[in-house]
Amino acid sequence: MAKPDLVELEIEGMTCTACARRVEKSLNKLDGVTAYVDFATEKAHLQLSNPVALDVLSGAVVSAGYQVGSDKSETSKLKPRLIVGAVSASLAVLFAMVPGFQFENSQYLVWALATAVVGYVAWPFHAAAIKNLRHFDATMDTLVSLGSTVAYVYSVFLILAGDHHTYFETAAVVPSVVLLGRYIEVKARKSATDSVRALLSAIPDRATVEID
Repeated sequence: MAKPDLVELEIEGMTCTACARRVEKSLNKLDGVTAYVDFATEKAHLQLSNPVALDVLSGAVVSAGYQVGSDKSETSKLKPRLIVGAVSASLAVLFAMVPGFQFENSQYLVWALATAVVGYVAWPFHAAAIKNLRHFDATMDTLVSLGSTVAYVYSVFLILAGDHHTYFETAAVVPSVVLLGRYIEVKARKSATDSVRALLSAIPDRATVEID
């Protein structure tokens, strides 16, 4: 009996262990594929009992709502959104809550800042929430997307109704803070993974045993 081929794929877009299980389930549906997806390392470990094209494997990952890893790191993708979120959310809090920075109709500036956050910074959360909805599932991304969107839409309604007490700063701060946490998590996970790989690479292929 032929030994199964071992394949390793980097998976992009996973935000929790539920995402890993979804990718794993999709890959295991393929004939001749036994898959285990490790969320911590963002890798899928596959055993192939018969040849399976990479396009087929990638298609199974995409059908689950994720992507096979590219050369561009996740931190470099998150950084522009993180910068926009940090600046916009900070200004939104200043102009919405600090008396010395408030001025007549400042709520419209806060509205613009919140729009940048909800539309651009929070887009990864919205995209993940849509993927989860397709699979009749909900994760942390769903909560962040729903929370920021509800706060934003309700604030727009209040503005149009003539009420200046809005929640735009909440819509801006929540996704920005969660994105910062995700950025730190990705950096820490990558550092830990690199350390383990360096340790494993230091293990010699051969060893000399002395027996007395």
